[in-house]
Amino acid sequence: MAMDVVDLFFNFRFNTRLEKFIAEFKKLYNNTHSVETRKSMHFGGAHDLQALLREDFEAFGDHKSQGKKAISVFHEMFKETAYFKSDELIAVLMDLSNYKYDNMIQESMHLLNRHFSAYSNLFDRAVQAQVLLTDKSVEVFKRCEEKLPILRRLSSTKMSVEQCKVMGEILDTMIGFCSLENEPEERHPMNQTILYNFGILADIFDILSQEIDVKLMDQYAGLQEIFKKCFTFLRVMARGNDRVQMRLYDRLDVLLNVKGAEAEMAAALTEVFTGNKTTCLKIRVHQVQRIMQLVAVHLNEVPEFLELLNAVVKVEELNLPVKRNQSYVMKFFMQYRAEVAYVIDQPPEQREKVLMSSEGNKDLAYMMSLVDLLATCAEGENRFIESICQTIFSMDELLSILVNSKITNKIKKPFARFLLWVYMNTAGGMLDSGAEELSHDERFWEILEMLTTDLIDLTEYMRSNPEKAKQQLKKVPAKEDTGDDGRKHASLHFVFDGAFPMIQVFFMQFYRIDKENFPAEPDKLDKLATAVMDFVKIGGDVISNMTHMKIMVSATMALLTASTLPIQVMEDFKAKYTHGGRSQDVRSDAQKEYEDYYKAEEDLNDLLNLYSTNVKWVYGGENKVSTQLRIDDDNKREYTEMGGDEELPLGEEFQEHVKCFISTEHDKVDFDIIHFKKRRRVEISQSQYSAAGKLVEELLISGNNPRTTERERLQQEALDVKCLQLLRALIHNEERQLPEDWESDAIKKHLEQLEKISDVQNELNEHGAMLKVLPLLARTSDSLAKEVLAFLSAMLFGGNENVQHSLIDYFLSTREEHFFMAIKSRMNLSAVATKEKRALQSQHRAKIDEALEQQKSLNKAMRHGKLVAEAIMAGSSLLKKGGGSKGRLRGSRMGSKRSGLAGSQRSLKRQKYLQGSRHSLRPQNKVGDKNMLGAGTSATNGKREAWKDGQAMEMDVKYAPGAPVDKVPLIHVDGTEGSKEDLTNVDFDDLPPEVQRLIEEADADDLEFKDDGFIELVLRILGQMCDGQHSNLQNYLREQPDNIKSVNLVAETAKFLDLLYANIDDTSIALVEEIYSTLNEFASGNHANSIVIFDNKVIEYTNYILRDTNIASKIYTEQNLAMIDQLKMSIANLIMSMIEENSPDWSTLASEVKDTVDAEAIHAIMVDYYKRAKMASKNEKEDFTTVGFAYYHILCRLEDIDSHINRDNLIKAGDHDPAVETECQKAWDFYSNNSLSVELLKAGEIQKIHFRVKDTSVLREEVKEKVKWNINRESPSDKITDFTDWSKDIMQDIRYQTKILSYPLAKFFIVLTPLWHWSLLLLSFVINIDIVATWVAPNNTQTVKPELRAPEFWTVHYSLGGIHNFLSTCLLISFFLSNHPRFPTGHEIKNFFKGLFSNEVQDERQSHLETKFFSFITIYYIMYFGFSICGTVFWGYFFCFHLLHIVQMNQLLNRVLLAVTLNGKSLLWVFLLGFIIIYIYAIIGFGFLRSHFDADSGLYCRNMFECLVTSVRYGLIDGLQEYLAVPDEENTFTAYALRAIYDITFYIIIITIGLNIIFGIIVDTFSELRDAKWRTDEDMRTLCFVCSRSAYDFEHHGKGFRQHVKQEHNMWAYLFFFIHLDDTRINDFTAIELYVHQCLKEENYDFFPLNRALCLSNEDEEYDTKIDMLMARVDQLIRRQNEEDAHRRRHQLRQKQIEWEKENRL
Repeated sequence: MAMDVVDLFFNFRFNTRLEKFIAEFKKLYNNTHSVETRKSMHFGGAHDLQALLREDFEAFGDHKSQGKKAISVFHEMFKETAYFKSDELIAVLMDLSNYKYDNMIQESMHLLNRHFSAYSNLFDRAVQAQVLLTDKSVEVFKRCEEKLPILRRLSSTKMSVEQCKVMGEILDTMIGFCSLENEPEERHPMNQTILYNFGILADIFDILSQEIDVKLMDQYAGLQEIFKKCFTFLRVMARGNDRVQMRLYDRLDVLLNVKGAEAEMAAALTEVFTGNKTTCLKIRVHQVQRIMQLVAVHLNEVPEFLELLNAVVKVEELNLPVKRNQSYVMKFFMQYRAEVAYVIDQPPEQREKVLMSSEGNKDLAYMMSLVDLLATCAEGENRFIESICQTIFSMDELLSILVNSKITNKIKKPFARFLLWVYMNTAGGMLDSGAEELSHDERFWEILEMLTTDLIDLTEYMRSNPEKAKQQLKKVPAKEDTGDDGRKHASLHFVFDGAFPMIQVFFMQFYRIDKENFPAEPDKLDKLATAVMDFVKIGGDVISNMTHMKIMVSATMALLTASTLPIQVMEDFKAKYTHGGRSQDVRSDAQKEYEDYYKAEEDLNDLLNLYSTNVKWVYGGENKVSTQLRIDDDNKREYTEMGGDEELPLGEEFQEHVKCFISTEHDKVDFDIIHFKKRRRVEISQSQYSAAGKLVEELLISGNNPRTTERERLQQEALDVKCLQLLRALIHNEERQLPEDWESDAIKKHLEQLEKISDVQNELNEHGAMLKVLPLLARTSDSLAKEVLAFLSAMLFGGNENVQHSLIDYFLSTREEHFFMAIKSRMNLSAVATKEKRALQSQHRAKIDEALEQQKSLNKAMRHGKLVAEAIMAGSSLLKKGGGSKGRLRGSRMGSKRSGLAGSQRSLKRQKYLQGSRHSLRPQNKVGDKNMLGAGTSATNGKREAWKDGQAMEMDVKYAPGAPVDKVPLIHVDGTEGSKEDLTNVDFDDLPPEVQRLIEEADADDLEFKDDGFIELVLRILGQMCDGQHSNLQNYLREQPDNIKSVNLVAETAKFLDLLYANIDDTSIALVEEIYSTLNEFASGNHANSIVIFDNKVIEYTNYILRDTNIASKIYTEQNLAMIDQLKMSIANLIMSMIEENSPDWSTLASEVKDTVDAEAIHAIMVDYYKRAKMASKNEKEDFTTVGFAYYHILCRLEDIDSHINRDNLIKAGDHDPAVETECQKAWDFYSNNSLSVELLKAGEIQKIHFRVKDTSVLREEVKEKVKWNINRESPSDKITDFTDWSKDIMQDIRYQTKILSYPLAKFFIVLTPLWHWSLLLLSFVINIDIVATWVAPNNTQTVKPELRAPEFWTVHYSLGGIHNFLSTCLLISFFLSNHPRFPTGHEIKNFFKGLFSNEVQDERQSHLETKFFSFITIYYIMYFGFSICGTVFWGYFFCFHLLHIVQMNQLLNRVLLAVTLNGKSLLWVFLLGFIIIYIYAIIGFGFLRSHFDADSGLYCRNMFECLVTSVRYGLIDGLQEYLAVPDEENTFTAYALRAIYDITFYIIIITIGLNIIFGIIVDTFSELRDAKWRTDEDMRTLCFVCSRSAYDFEHHGKGFRQHVKQEHNMWAYLFFFIHLDDTRINDFTAIELYVHQCLKEENYDFFPLNRALCLSNEDEEYDTKIDMLMARVDQLIRRQNEEDAHRRRHQLRQKQIEWEKENRL
């Protein structure tokens, strides 16, 4: 109850705000005085809210300040009417949603939705709101306010008889409100809107939801009567009201099952489809079947069901049939024919008996409705339906009925339509239908005479009773009305619906004058024309239906063109009904009175709607990410696509609603809530999006507990939609923060944001979102289905693998069929809508053609007069003699397709239509036309000019002597005959009025393609499900083996392409591109899906698109022009996916694709994009180049499959213009120079893949040299493993280099690095030469500073030093920028010290290209720079060291130095050991031989330090024995012997052993380096790096070893391939690329083709073949040997048997 009270408070708050909103509008409106002054008003103030009343209001443009003022005004208004503390209310509702009680969860979510939808609901309802000014509207409102509460109260109870009577009176009152006063067939729009806003439809639906037991009808008589009145009310409410019609259509399945008021129900549902193209196109096949079942059940008791089917079949607003619905009706007609067609399947005598019966006969009314339905089904040239109908009534029987004067015109009308559409205007032509002799059939002319009489009578009747005739034309004749007025009423409708269309077709397509054999016909025709003209003069003033007016004008034009009435008659008709026809007022008096009375009120409400829309626009905020999400960045993306399938609400309140389900702290969220007046603290442990689980739970509850009443159902549907939008917004808000070009940019840059998106998706997936949301697709609501699909698309964004796994698990565990049936249903709905709208467009254009031809024929008849009549008559005679007439009649029909307009998919907007029509009016080369024109002109000695450059043909005619000039002839009207007006420069206003009307209808009815089944969204979802080549989903979308009914969505998608490929234009190009993208996702890496796609002729459709060079001419928007390139790219991706692999199965498919695809068209596109890229701007150039490379790689792959598809053959097959060939050669050179190929191993088969290399310069030469000489070549596997390690380092280096080179200043230093090196080396030599040439020793030997030969040389010295300093600085900067030396980490320092004393430290992998700050090379460059500075400061002494830089610049010297430094650690340890030994000898010398050290000779040993220094210096030079002398006083043998031991051991240990060890280490190292170089050279020279096959194999097979390592197995190509993978989004990988990516990720290098090569495949095959042949030969020899041995043994046994027999016989 408490929540109900809150809901009531929300209602009160809403009503208060709406009242204030309207008051603000009134205030604003009063300031503008009137609508007229508003249009010319100049707003003065910057914050003048009057701008909100302008149609050109720009909320975020010119009127931004006014928008801000409006926001402040309404903020204040909302603040005054808040009534709640928002934070506390939200906390309470969020807390209530945690209870495990379904109703509590739903109600809390509903109230939360109401709270956060307060503003948007207010503005939406304000758009619907009506300001009532007139007394009548106020009276209706008061009556509704008084009566509807009673209606609602009674509808919820079991009504008594008296209550039923009260409700019936209320319904009668409401029914009366919906029609104009005294005009029950004219709708009252204002009252309809008032009633709709009262929500009366929900009450009516609730009443009709009650059940009636048909077996107890007496007990339910009162309720039955209520049902009838409810349906009557629905009928008048739906009349001309799109909103009501759509509401009724949404409940169609339920309404068709209502019992007790079938006739009224059928009449109400007929209004749903009357004048509503959308409902006619959306009706489902089971609904048509249900209606036909009702026909079979009720038969003649309720013929209104046949009228309902009639409305379903034909779009009344366009007067065009829906072919799909025609087929459905005829299908179920044949299925239920035994029951439904009983009245027409009788013998002709019985049918005639029914026709001659009284009008009250139910069978007669049923027959009329059924025949009328069959005629409508045959309309529009459907050969199959025509053939069925021709078996029901023959033409003779139809003519007999129409000529029978005892049969009234009411009965004749459906039969006249049946004759028209089944026999006269047919798809098979007159000969096939048997109507070729109709033009001179006596009975038909008798019908025309009867019609003449009827027209005369009706003319007099309308003259005498204009008001009555006007009312009769508005409504259908009564089923039973035998009075004179009733007969006239029926005759009027017979004339407009049956006679006039028949006249139009007859005189346009059938009639040929033959005065010789039928001399009376012209007079009869003139009488008919005269009667028609009299009828038109009177009828034109009483017609209030535009359709009637068009039918009458068209028929009259056809009749006048063929008649011989005076020219003045035609001119008068043309002046009134063609040139002036557009201004013909067909409104009734009641309509005029209504418009006059309600004009001010409707204008005011239009202004209110405009005001409300503008306010909502302002309050929603600008559709930008930064505005909606309140983030400060440079993101210029739109937040949502307005009007698209994935639109989200705009505005702060929606974003606040979203934030309710996002925790600001990941660990816990605290709410201060008030719960039953007690404050308590709630701590909820949750993750960031745990609250979103409440939304998922609400959707699950909704799916399990559907609501019963209409209001509850609508409320629940709105809540479900909002919950889905909120769930989607959690993902959408993160996705929108990606930059617009994130897909084309380096993906690593946006990895963090993509991970955020993935986190949201994964968390929602953990809440079971997929399991709980997907069942909602089974609902019939389109809006709910759209939101479910949009949410599914958001969950699958980026190919989230977790969501994909959840989907496949859900499908496999539940055997879900609803999803697949719903997807197929959506695709079928879109396919049907596409086909039917195309058919409607074609038929509508045919009508426009027809109107043009009629107008031109009428003009021609007025121009040429009598002489043209004689010419045509002479031509007709010749045709008759030559038999050409029948040939001309074949296939002739009204509305036949003509070139240019028919079938064209251009919009019927004015300019587009005029562009298409100019082409359609050019002459067509038809043999029949030439014959007729030839005959006509030769008979009159006339002359004709050929059509040149679209100019119309003129006929120069001479008048025959004595020929009357006041009559015009009977002229055959044909689109290709006679004079035609050139419309090249004709403006819309200059077109004939009938054509203008038709074009305006096309504009108003919007015949452009619409995505009625959300097909683009559906296709995107299917593609996302397979994104990343998820094989399980790819296979499951093709076939669901565990389901009862399997749906092949792959085939369905391919079939959908069949509908669009030939009609790509503005409205369909995005859809076609989406189809190809989806097909590519299906096919990538999936052989079975690729076969399905190929079998459905997708490659053939693709050829058509590739060959179509006029696609751009059908595109009118810049955005869609760019879409052409995306389409071409998607096509290329699909083709490549189908041909990329080499396995046996794939090779067969690839060969079939190769045979089918148009290689020349692919080549032409490749060259075209090369040309476009050359001329494109910088932004477009990359896009064009990418497309060009895609098609180049397809050609490369086709050449791999078939060598005949090659460069030379393709160029020769094209244009032989030398300039074109040169351009083609340049294109091939460009693409080949920037492409590489690699061979890979997948599933045991060698695959070859071609790819683009954007920039080969990113791989530096020094890096290549390092790789070549330092890679581990010990074994093939070691080589590959080390190469991949190097590749990782190189890619890391390239990424860094690319990043650093993006800065111009850094690029300057890095690019010029070689210049710095060589300049410094050269300058160092110059400086040192200067030193040698100019330095002089100073007189003072203690002075360090040198003297120069001349003081002026100091200037040179310092100048050169300064330059050296600058260049050294540049070199140091370039080194640090290029190598980015890094400091060691703490872990590395720790390991370093551990490694000094232990070998147990596991070395981490170090990058081969990484430079450490404390490395030798870094210290070297720092010292180089420091010595340069010191050289300048200290007079040049340090510049000598810079000469050593030559080692850094020379590889040979580097290698020599490497011999010393490579084993530097060993050498250091040896040096340390030697130093220790010398130290030991120094100790001995100090202790025992100190006297041998002579200080005067420089041998100091007065202390231990001096002794050690002396021992080291002299000991390492020549040995101490050369310098130490034995003192004379110690010159004894003992001393000498001890001294000998000391010297000899020192010499052996230090000089001989120690130094030789050092030299040995250096020599051995140098030898090892030399051997390694030799082995590397030998390896590169004799073995392929990739496959490790010897050069011998390639020299004897293939194109040679050099070609192999440069083209086929180029090691650098593999490196660039890895770079290509790194630069490509995972979702964009081909199957082979994804396989290699996964292998690299797992460090599995089996994809390298070790010991395999494509060029050696034939050799291996030949080898295997030879082995097989040898084995077969051996088997044959063994078999033969065994046979001979067996034969020999048998012979031996036989001989033994013979000998035994001889012995025993004896």
